[in-house]
Amino acid sequence: MRLSAAFGLFSDLRAALGVALGPTFSDVVHQPSLVFRPTSLSRVFMAHVWVAFAAGTDEGGRPVKEKLIPKNATGVILDIGA
Repeated sequence: MRLSAAFGLFSDLRAALGVALGPTFSDVVHQPSLVFRPTSLSRVFMAHVWVAFAAGTDEGGRPVKEKLIPKNATGVILDIGA
């Protein structure tokens, strides 16, 4: 594994925190009970992360899916995720 790939996780984590921490804090200010419900707080945080990153994540796998799906499937296809 290349060193840049190993440390790539940290840049992704920093980007996710930068995008989602502010809106999550705002949600906590508007709904303080989130502090006492860690599962709900986690869901709120991840919702903000996915709003920012989901489209790019899906587009990154598009060429692979376009190669695999027509050769291996027929009919209606539901792409649930990677």
